This record gives sequence, structure tokens and C-alpha cells, in this order.
Amino acid sequence: MSTTAGSNNLDLVWGLDNITDKSKAQTFLKNFENKLCVYSPSVCQLYTRYEIILPVLRNDSLVVFPTYQDVTASYSHINSDAILPTNIFIVSGEALNKDGLFVVIKSQDKFKALKAVPLMEGLKKIQGAFPHDDPFLPVMVKGGLREMGKNIPCLNVSRIKLSALKQSSKLESNAIRTNILEKLGLLETDVSSDTIHAAF
Repeated sequence: MSTTAGSNNLDLVWGLDNITDKSKAQTFLKNFENKLCVYSPSVCQLYTRYEIILPVLRNDSLVVFPTYQDVTASYSHINSDAILPTNIFIVSGEALNKDGLFVVIKSQDKFKALKAVPLMEGLKKIQGAFPHDDPFLPVMVKGGLREMGKNIPCLNVSRIKLSALKQSSKLESNAIRTNILEKLGLLETDVSSDTIHAAF
């Protein structure tokens, strides 16, 4: 597969200069492939189906390949100010000497101990803290992939705020909401069936 499709949009080329173990980072992100949507601010598109690859001849970047053949696999005219940063991180259990994935909410107080909660439990608690008409809808954006501790990959998720979508109809906004929540259900199935990809 050529890297041209992904590399034309630099938002879909995720540099790994600050990532020590690039293969581990790719394995970690595979857990979220087609389960967390990817947002590209330069073209204002949200991709629901895609493939994440680490090119053989150039391993300094991960490339996200959207499924362009299916017009239902992406949403256009998604204004960038509807994509909000969060202090929510998904981390590999390796950081805790455990299996699976965990949610960590970073406090502004750098001296406060971080509490890790199993992924789906954490996401459900976060969902419960949001009003019904403004649910927590996580997405991935370039720059969200990080490392912590001993070269352990983690993902700082962003979220899409439906009420801030300026060019989307109510029907499309509801479709985005449904799509993201359904994908979280798929992620929960993977977590429950122990099909999480170990990042080491």
C-alpha cells in the first residue's frame, strides 16, 4: 500500500520523533483503530474508519489511512473549534504492571497522585459527569500520542462538542454521536474479551 493517500494530509502523518519505541506505539494505537474517530483540522473532516500503519521504509511516522472508498466513513465540515482538548489520557497497563488499558485524568496540580481506572469503567464515569445533550465523545487528533514513564505509550484524547458544530445538521450531529458511542461499544467488547494488543 502506498503512503500517498495518507501523506497528502499532514494531519494524518503522526511524527514519532518524541517516541522511543515506535513499534510499541503502533501496537498501542491499534487498540483504537476504527474504534476512536480521527479528526483532521486542516480539511475539517472526522474519519470513522481507517488503518494505522508504520511504513517499512520510513519508520519515523505513523500514517492514518482513511477509508476513502466509503463516503459514509467520514464527516466533512467539522469546524476545528468543536474539537476540544481534555486532560484525559488512556495508558497501557504496562505503566501499572497490569494488563489492559486504563484511564488517567491529569490534575493541574502536578504534585497530586494520578489515579488510574480500567478503561471502560473510567470512560463510563466520565460520560456520567457530562449532561445528556453534551456527551463525552472522544476522538484522536495528531499530537495526542505521547510516552510516559519507561517509554510506555499513552493517548491524550480530545472530544467533539456537538453543540459547537456550525455546519452540521441536527441529523448529522446525531449520526456522529451514535457512531462514536457505537464504536466505544466495540472497544468495550474488545476489553471484555481480552483482545487488547499488548504494547510490549
